[in-house]
Amino acid sequence: SDIDEKLKPIDEKVLTQYLDYNNTDFRKDNISDDTQTEFELMVDIFSRRAVIPIRDELGNLVGVKGRLIFTPATDTNPKYLALIPYPKAKVLYGLYKTLPYIKENNEIIICESEKGVMQLWDMGIKNAVGIGGHCLSDYQLSLIIRTGVANVVIAYDKDVTKDEVLKEAARITPYKKVKYRHKNPHR
Repeated sequence: SDIDEKLKPIDEKVLTQYLDYNNTDFRKDNISDDTQTEFELMVDIFSRRAVIPIRDELGNLVGVKGRLIFTPATDTNPKYLALIPYPKAKVLYGLYKTLPYIKENNEIIICESEKGVMQLWDMGIKNAVGIGGHCLSDYQLSLIIRTGVANVVIAYDKDVTKDEVLKEAARITPYKKVKYRHKNPHR
């Protein structure tokens, strides 16, 4: 079935085309140089983006995402861009690194973005994953269930409405106890 189908790893050598360099935009967003290094952030000078290697739950490189830095996003120049495309719906960003902490805490925190995972890591909260949006795919849900932990915390960005968060929580509650952190209670 689709859920059991594995992602195909790509050659690590593709990362040599990027500069191994921490960036100030991420520092301003409370992601230290140590955390940037831990998550292998780099820079693509051609697309003017921070480079985020995307790894599957086993740590295999399966894609590369770029996040715009230095310049604001526009309709023709989006904030996020797949520099090496991958099936976003089949990845829980950071799981290969955070799984021991998820099991230790018996809890997984679901963030929208890779940056959310890194920001929490920098604060010493290392049991988070990113889903690349605010809608869990069936595959991502299956990975969450397979962690074996009892508790899930949904920690989406403030622009996601409470109703959207509750809809996601309803998909998880048949399997796990769910809490959510909603940053804007008036939406």
